[in-house]
Amino acid sequence: MKRVSAAIVLAAVLLCGCADGSFTSVKPHQQPSSPVQEREVSAKDQQQLYDVLDAMVRQGQEEAVVFVSGYDQSLLETQTRQVCAAIEDDHPIGAYAVDWISFRQGKSDGQPVLIVYIHYIHGRAEISRIRTVANMDDVSVWITKSLVDYDTGLVLQVQEYQDTDLVQMVESIAQSRPHQVIEMPQVTAQTYPNTGDTRVIELHFTYQNNRNALRSMQEQVTPIFEEAVSSAEGTREEQYQHLASFLTERFEEYRYTTSITPAYSLLMHGVGDSRAFAVVYAAMCHQAGLECLTVSGTKDGASHYWNIICLEEGYRHLDLHDQDLRPKTDREMEDLVWDYSAYPACQEEG
Repeated sequence: MKRVSAAIVLAAVLLCGCADGSFTSVKPHQQPSSPVQEREVSAKDQQQLYDVLDAMVRQGQEEAVVFVSGYDQSLLETQTRQVCAAIEDDHPIGAYAVDWISFRQGKSDGQPVLIVYIHYIHGRAEISRIRTVANMDDVSVWITKSLVDYDTGLVLQVQEYQDTDLVQMVESIAQSRPHQVIEMPQVTAQTYPNTGDTRVIELHFTYQNNRNALRSMQEQVTPIFEEAVSSAEGTREEQYQHLASFLTERFEEYRYTTSITPAYSLLMHGVGDSRAFAVVYAAMCHQAGLECLTVSGTKDGASHYWNIICLEEGYRHLDLHDQDLRPKTDREMEDLVWDYSAYPACQEEG
């Protein structure tokens, strides 16, 4: 059969749009190994038509001539509109990448054809960079990698998506690795579509420092951080104390102020607020195999951070901004306010 290009048929038929509708499930995204080649495709029913558009979207293909001689012509236009709506609104990659879809009906060598044209917001190159992952644990792994590498964005298709505060997930990962994620970026997050088990996640990261500067800071901080952890020896209480002393005694005098690069500023220049001390201390403890929580609350009405550690006698507060570095119970933290229900109780036995 003679193959007719979409451009020729487009010149001879009327334009039809896509209306609302719902349809079927979505196949996992696969990165195309080479540019999509025009090929003859056909559809005899709505499912086959959906499969054609699904393949187009997953590969970023803009045009296709679909032979529909076996299709019930009385249903073709209505069902095509439904398929278009399903791809635009409910298909994860379609919801992320497609602006709108148009189609025309015509004939080729006397046979009915459907010419489909897909208009993209994100084209083939961007679609090819989407990584498919199984679940939210995999999402966490990829976010960590992106933050450590100071990437500016990440797009994932998640097969088993669970509703998650993605911005909070990013912040938690960054906070757990202050020596690797030198600057906490501004984060924007979007999921496509808004519902469904399979979704595309789009994350954008904006940094005030450029990547080279952040990598340089990372290289300077990492050996200091590792030195502190590797030198923490003795009992559990001695290890906690060693890491606390390492941070509080590293400089003769500290300047207590906020920095956008907390670990770098604290370890290299002695500049840091209570959050910097608490976050860096918790990360050091975790790397040394010690349990340590970062607590957020208020001190004299102002935002304040400290830690809760786990000693032989139970959980205790440790505030590195307090001149008295003795681990304390809840009752001894009279000048601090926090959400008691969010953290372990620090009480004396008996």
